[in-house]
Amino acid sequence: MHKFESTTNVIIQDAESVIDNKKSKELEYNQTYSVYIPNPEEQIAIKKSTLKKIKTECKRAKNNKFPWSEIFLSISSLCLGAFLGAITSKITYGLNLLSVLYYNIAPTIGIGFLVAYFFYRKRENENIINLATKIEEYLSEIDDNINGFLELHTSIENKPTDKTVNIKFDKTILTDNKLGNLDLVAIPLAGILNELSEKGIHVFYRTVDPNIVPSEKQINELSAMEDITFIGYPSGLYDTINKIPILRQGITATPIWNDFQGKENFLIDAGVFPGSSGSPVFIYNHGSYPTKDGIAIGSRLLFVGVISKTLQIKDAMNNYLNLGMVINSKSIFRELDKFIQRKKQDNNTKAN
Repeated sequence: MHKFESTTNVIIQDAESVIDNKKSKELEYNQTYSVYIPNPEEQIAIKKSTLKKIKTECKRAKNNKFPWSEIFLSISSLCLGAFLGAITSKITYGLNLLSVLYYNIAPTIGIGFLVAYFFYRKRENENIINLATKIEEYLSEIDDNINGFLELHTSIENKPTDKTVNIKFDKTILTDNKLGNLDLVAIPLAGILNELSEKGIHVFYRTVDPNIVPSEKQINELSAMEDITFIGYPSGLYDTINKIPILRQGITATPIWNDFQGKENFLIDAGVFPGSSGSPVFIYNHGSYPTKDGIAIGSRLLFVGVISKTLQIKDAMNNYLNLGMVINSKSIFRELDKFIQRKKQDNNTKAN
């Protein structure tokens, strides 16, 4: 029986003791973590029934929005204004209609409508609070039901089939499995893959060999503008018949050897859209490639990072800039090694 070493979303490492096989009997990843607030470009699913509830409450609030409070305040202001105007105009109080209107009827009506205004405003505020409370309750359902899964196609003769296996995990994986300060998480799958293999279920996947991660020397020899290739699912698009993702190409927009904005990232100039996040980025040259010293003859394949973000223009249209943020591979492997060692220590602690 072939035993897998380990897989994450991008690499292979020796981490056989990371997953407890006892917890994967239902082919689900059931560890518990805390949720991380995603970037604005990232999206979450909201139930249709929840949206209908919110829409109904908002419609009810709009239908009840007759401006009674404004009318009450206007009448009150008019009457109390007339009363104060009579005083400043030194209209003599007497038993005539004008005097009674200004000094008796006007202030009484004015005070009455002013009281009505305050009571109605209080009621409106309560309605707003009730609406906000209901919407908050509906949205809390989202937080309680955010779950994720990995969908892997089964494999026959090392080729993908149309059958899939879903490996589930809950929202809290986004913090305990987070790779340091990077916008990435690691999902250990060794135990689950071994269990699937024992049941005769083989899944199709490809990994990145650590040997194609560029060394410090190779990074420093890179040109400021390199051709890059990345693999992913832009806007969720992929070949559903042949079960393969989409290949796209571009160039580096900032040098890989520089930390963009002081972080371990660089930018690429390419068609990067939502769904491209998580795409591995490669430098792939066939025949020749540029270096700082000129043109080198030969072929080259380097894993240089993972796309973490799509950049947009900050305007009403939110147009895309065709720029993507890439976390460099050196930092990914460094944090992954720390993650694996931490998991091994946790397992050893539990065993003792």
